[in-house]
Amino acid sequence: MKGVLAQGITTSLAAGNKVVTYDDLADAVARVEAVNGRPSVVWASTDMAAALRKEKASGSGEYQGGSPTDSPAATAWGLPILPSAFLPVRTVVVADASRLFVGVRRNAQVKVSEDARFSSDQVGFKLTMRVAGVGVAEAASVQIVKAAAS
Repeated sequence: MKGVLAQGITTSLAAGNKVVTYDDLADAVARVEAVNGRPSVVWASTDMAAALRKEKASGSGEYQGGSPTDSPAATAWGLPILPSAFLPVRTVVVADASRLFVGVRRNAQVKVSEDARFSSDQVGFKLTMRVAGVGVAEAASVQIVKAAAS
Protein backbone atom coordinates (compact mmCIF):
# COMPACT_ATOMS: atom_id res chain seq x y z
CA MET A 1 0.00 0.00 0.00
CA LYS A 2 2.94 2.36 0.57
CA GLY A 3 3.74 2.42 -3.15
CA VAL A 4 0.12 3.16 -4.04
CA LEU A 5 -0.13 5.94 -1.46
CA ALA A 6 3.17 7.48 -2.56
CA GLN A 7 2.15 7.71 -6.22
CA GLY A 8 -1.57 8.48 -6.24
CA ILE A 9 -3.32 11.84 -6.07
CA THR A 10 -4.54 12.79 -2.61
CA THR A 11 -7.70 14.77 -1.93
CA SER A 12 -8.05 15.98 1.65
CA LEU A 13 -11.57 16.67 2.84
CA ALA A 14 -12.39 20.02 4.43
CA ALA A 15 -12.37 20.45 8.21
CA GLY A 16 -15.40 18.90 9.83
CA ASN A 17 -15.62 16.03 7.30
CA LYS A 18 -14.32 13.32 9.62
CA VAL A 19 -15.46 10.39 7.48
CA VAL A 20 -15.31 9.53 3.80
CA THR A 21 -18.83 9.17 2.39
CA TYR A 22 -20.34 7.51 -0.67
CA ASP A 23 -20.47 10.99 -2.24
CA ASP A 24 -16.70 11.28 -1.78
CA LEU A 25 -16.28 7.86 -3.39
CA ALA A 26 -18.43 8.99 -6.34
CA ASP A 27 -16.16 12.01 -6.80
CA ALA A 28 -13.03 9.82 -6.70
CA VAL A 29 -14.53 7.40 -9.23
CA ALA A 30 -15.29 10.34 -11.54
CA ARG A 31 -11.70 11.60 -11.23
CA VAL A 32 -10.33 8.20 -12.28
CA GLU A 33 -12.80 8.03 -15.18
CA ALA A 34 -11.81 11.56 -16.27
CA VAL A 35 -8.38 10.21 -17.29
CA ASN A 36 -9.96 7.26 -19.12
CA GLY A 37 -9.37 4.94 -16.17
CA ARG A 38 -11.73 2.17 -15.21
CA PRO A 39 -12.06 2.11 -11.43
CA SER A 40 -12.00 -1.48 -10.22
CA VAL A 41 -11.29 -1.46 -6.48
CA VAL A 42 -11.81 0.56 -3.32
CA TRP A 43 -9.44 0.07 -0.41
CA ALA A 44 -10.57 1.56 2.91
CA SER A 45 -8.82 1.86 6.24
CA THR A 46 -10.69 -0.18 8.82
CA ASP A 47 -12.27 2.90 10.40
CA MET A 48 -13.53 4.20 7.03
CA ALA A 49 -14.82 0.77 5.96
CA ALA A 50 -16.91 0.76 9.14
CA ALA A 51 -18.07 4.35 8.53
CA LEU A 52 -19.20 3.49 4.99
CA ARG A 53 -21.23 0.55 6.30
CA LYS A 54 -22.89 2.81 8.89
CA GLU A 55 -23.68 5.71 6.52
CA LYS A 56 -27.41 6.41 6.39
CA ALA A 57 -29.50 7.90 3.63
CA SER A 58 -30.56 11.42 4.56
CA GLY A 59 -34.07 11.64 5.94
CA SER A 60 -34.87 7.92 5.85
CA GLY A 61 -32.60 6.50 8.53
CA GLU A 62 -31.92 3.51 6.25
CA TYR A 63 -28.33 2.38 5.82
CA GLN A 64 -26.88 3.25 2.40
CA GLY A 65 -25.33 -0.21 2.14
CA GLY A 66 -28.53 -2.10 2.89
CA SER A 67 -30.20 -3.62 5.90
CA PRO A 68 -27.98 -4.88 8.74
CA THR A 69 -29.83 -8.21 8.53
CA ASP A 70 -28.53 -8.67 4.98
CA SER A 71 -24.92 -9.19 3.98
CA PRO A 72 -22.78 -6.17 4.91
CA ALA A 73 -22.20 -3.65 2.18
CA ALA A 74 -19.14 -4.85 0.34
CA THR A 75 -19.45 -2.84 -2.86
CA ALA A 76 -19.98 0.71 -4.09
CA TRP A 77 -21.28 0.92 -7.66
CA GLY A 78 -20.04 -2.61 -8.24
CA LEU A 79 -16.53 -1.87 -6.96
CA PRO A 80 -15.39 -4.13 -4.11
CA ILE A 81 -14.71 -2.27 -0.87
CA LEU A 82 -11.73 -3.99 0.73
CA PRO A 83 -10.85 -3.01 4.31
CA SER A 84 -7.10 -2.75 4.88
CA ALA A 85 -5.23 -2.38 8.14
CA PHE A 86 -2.24 -1.24 6.05
CA LEU A 87 -3.82 2.13 5.23
CA PRO A 88 -3.52 5.12 7.55
CA VAL A 89 -6.69 5.99 9.48
CA ARG A 90 -9.33 8.11 7.70
CA THR A 91 -8.11 6.95 4.26
CA VAL A 92 -9.93 5.50 1.24
CA VAL A 93 -8.29 4.66 -2.09
CA VAL A 94 -10.17 4.29 -5.39
CA ALA A 95 -8.00 2.75 -8.10
CA ASP A 96 -7.90 1.31 -11.58
CA ALA A 97 -6.06 -1.88 -10.62
CA SER A 98 -5.11 -2.54 -14.25
CA ARG A 99 -2.89 0.56 -14.03
CA LEU A 100 -0.94 -0.73 -10.98
CA PHE A 101 2.23 -2.72 -11.57
CA VAL A 102 4.02 -4.95 -9.08
CA GLY A 103 7.64 -5.95 -9.68
CA VAL A 104 8.60 -9.55 -8.98
CA ARG A 105 11.99 -9.86 -7.29
CA ARG A 106 12.15 -13.62 -7.42
CA ASN A 107 10.13 -16.28 -9.13
CA ALA A 108 7.59 -18.24 -7.13
CA GLN A 109 8.97 -21.30 -5.39
CA VAL A 110 6.95 -24.30 -4.27
CA LYS A 111 8.41 -26.38 -1.46
CA VAL A 112 7.06 -29.78 -0.48
CA SER A 113 7.42 -31.45 2.90
CA GLU A 114 6.45 -35.06 3.39
CA ASP A 115 7.60 -34.85 7.02
CA ALA A 116 5.42 -31.96 8.22
CA ARG A 117 2.32 -34.07 8.81
CA PHE A 118 3.92 -37.49 8.96
CA SER A 119 1.66 -38.74 11.76
CA SER A 120 -1.48 -38.15 9.68
CA ASP A 121 -0.06 -39.24 6.28
CA GLN A 122 -0.32 -35.78 4.71
CA VAL A 123 1.97 -33.68 2.55
CA GLY A 124 2.57 -29.96 3.15
CA PHE A 125 3.10 -27.39 0.38
CA LYS A 126 4.46 -23.85 0.72
CA LEU A 127 4.51 -21.19 -1.98
CA THR A 128 6.86 -18.21 -1.58
CA MET A 129 7.49 -15.20 -3.80
CA ARG A 130 9.14 -11.83 -3.21
CA VAL A 131 7.79 -8.67 -4.77
CA ALA A 132 9.47 -5.30 -5.14
CA GLY A 133 7.31 -2.26 -4.88
CA VAL A 134 4.40 -0.94 -6.86
CA GLY A 135 4.36 1.31 -9.89
CA VAL A 136 1.41 3.36 -11.10
CA ALA A 137 0.98 4.03 -14.82
CA GLU A 138 -0.41 7.51 -14.16
CA ALA A 139 -1.01 9.15 -10.80
CA ALA A 140 -4.65 9.99 -11.58
CA SER A 141 -5.46 6.25 -11.79
CA VAL A 142 -5.18 6.16 -8.00
CA GLN A 143 -7.34 8.58 -6.03
CA ILE A 144 -6.65 8.81 -2.31
CA VAL A 145 -9.33 10.45 -0.16
CA LYS A 146 -8.33 11.56 3.34
CA ALA A 147 -10.96 12.57 5.87
CA ALA A 148 -10.25 15.51 8.15
CA ALA A 149 -8.90 14.83 11.64
CA SER A 150 -11.49 17.17 13.16
